[in-house]
Amino acid sequence: MCAGTHGQKVYTVPPGVRPIAIIGEINDTAGAVSWGVGMKPIGRLQLVLAAASLSSVLMGSNIWAQSAKSADSHELTQTGRGVWIQRGRKQQKIGKVVAHESADGLRAEFLLENGSREHLAGTIVGRDESGLKINLAGSGEAKAEGYLQVEAAPNHGIRSAYAAGKVNGQAFFVQFTDKKPLRVNSLADGTGTWSMKSAPPTVISAVGFLLDTRMRPDVGVFLSDGKLRRFSGTVRSKDEKTGTYLIALKHSGTADASGQMKVRLSAKNNIIHADGDITLDGQPVRVQFDPRIDPKIRASILETDAARMRTVEGQRTMGDAGTKYTAHADESGVRYIEAEFNQGDDGSSHRKMYFEKGKLFYYGEQGQLRNTAAKSSGQMNLVEFALSFSPEGKLQSSLKSVNGKAVKLGPHDATGAVAYAEALRKAAEEKLGK
Repeated sequence: MCAGTHGQKVYTVPPGVRPIAIIGEINDTAGAVSWGVGMKPIGRLQLVLAAASLSSVLMGSNIWAQSAKSADSHELTQTGRGVWIQRGRKQQKIGKVVAHESADGLRAEFLLENGSREHLAGTIVGRDESGLKINLAGSGEAKAEGYLQVEAAPNHGIRSAYAAGKVNGQAFFVQFTDKKPLRVNSLADGTGTWSMKSAPPTVISAVGFLLDTRMRPDVGVFLSDGKLRRFSGTVRSKDEKTGTYLIALKHSGTADASGQMKVRLSAKNNIIHADGDITLDGQPVRVQFDPRIDPKIRASILETDAARMRTVEGQRTMGDAGTKYTAHADESGVRYIEAEFNQGDDGSSHRKMYFEKGKLFYYGEQGQLRNTAAKSSGQMNLVEFALSFSPEGKLQSSLKSVNGKAVKLGPHDATGAVAYAEALRKAAEEKLGK
């Protein structure tokens, strides 16, 4: 704590703020600082203290520039919040980051909340007042490629860290902030597009969303060309029914940004969708992103959204079997169909079908069906199965059980499900006038 006097008043400087020399007079009556003959007062004493605090912050953020002039290595450490995701592995939360710079480059250690550690190391290829950019070469004993960006904070801290690339051929993404606690700490890999009129579209590989307790958002867009776009702004609203945040953008690093982004989250704060129309340094950009989500979870999200979609009901007869169905559609077409399939004495089943861009991606069925095999003719069985498909229509995974016991798919189970779903989708779209 530092103190100074003027007249009978005592001025104190808060801890952690480095006082700066004041050449002039503190005018208690006007509450201003005069800086010489003929010059107007420029602010209150609080502005002097604010300037002192800003000076301290700038000195901290310039630590990378200082270290560049020194042959000595140094270390930054920071507790905070973050996420490490890597394909083929479970997502992990980050609680602390330690970065060690030496003549050989930089090594970063990420302490995960499950007690394990991840490492990244590489060569420094960029340095400025905001931080470092590192080309990655390794992750512990594994090979790594990609980049790491570390932004310094005062007192040898770390304000943020972002990374993307591959470890042993598997894509990974990292986000970390010194802000804590957080309302939202979400990061998802997937696919999307970053579209500018002046350039070909760029693929989006991942999107991160951080939101602190003061409702200050930070959105990170990881592009496939190795660039990272970060946006800050304010939360305008949140749709409680869909979990969608509407964010008004203000900045993207040192660049000006405007426009808005929508980020939709699940009940567990996982990113479901992100899109927006942005103006970045005067250039319009369209952003659209969908994460990699388990098909069953995607199906449940669609089922929840069905209440806000257009609905059409119908009936169809196929041979001796009849179907009553309810289809739900949005602007892209039919998204979800729920059907009752009835074969009379041969049984019935409840079926659910989910679509993206006109393609079936998930199918579920449960019902009592008669076994038509010669040895078991007449026996009714509880049959359940679920199928998931790629965007190209290829079967990705399947589960089938009869009376609770897992069995293999029949030769026509998958193709029959696709044909059945497609017939209902086309019938529903005809009714909707698509």
